[in-house]
Amino acid sequence: MQYQSYYQNFFLALAASLSDDAFMAFVEQTYRNLAADPARAAEAALLQPLYNAQRQARQAAGSGGQSGKVATLGTTIREFLAWVRLTNATTVFAKFPNPGAEERLTILPHGATGLYDADHGELLTEATTYVDGLKLYQDTLGKTAGEEGDAWLLKLSNALSGRGTEVKTGKVASSALDTAEHATCVVLFRLHGRLLDAFAATPAQAAAFFPYPDSDHPAAVAPATPA
Repeated sequence: MQYQSYYQNFFLALAASLSDDAFMAFVEQTYRNLAADPARAAEAALLQPLYNAQRQARQAAGSGGQSGKVATLGTTIREFLAWVRLTNATTVFAKFPNPGAEERLTILPHGATGLYDADHGELLTEATTYVDGLKLYQDTLGKTAGEEGDAWLLKLSNALSGRGTEVKTGKVASSALDTAEHATCVVLFRLHGRLLDAFAATPAQAAAFFPYPDSDHPAAVAPATPA
């Protein structure tokens, strides 16, 4: 079961964990790293139009990754996943440390990364399973986690369906940015595969093109238009 995670697009989880600007900077630096190597010109050419589209959508979404006072769908998802990480660390994993325990499998049927790997169509279902599990074991975990989870389910439902306080232009800008980021993630995963193929004997060389957070590889820079 653990090997299934190798076939999931982890760039989606990365995008969800970063701000819109930070993820765009990650994409920008990845492009620059590829463009700096003449042998990777084809890969750089694949990524450039995706970055440009993402940058344009980000500009349309407004200052701070928002359109006016409207948080993007991506922002809501990032904040929800941050809450999940905190709840897991302080509550779920603390009370049920064995990943194979029945309680853990009920709360996280797809493992610790299942929620992070879910796409927009799956996220609310996965989140509901998670919160239902928290409430099922509230005698052990306490009521707070389940109550907070219910509030997050409402926020997610509103964000995913486009309800709430959004104005029309805000929803359009938010949706366009989320769509652009998702498309970029698909191409990044494609490039990841191509680079692993090119450096199969020395895969660390493939990793060097991606400025992952907390890595030793070149840090992401301020977003700019690729040359």
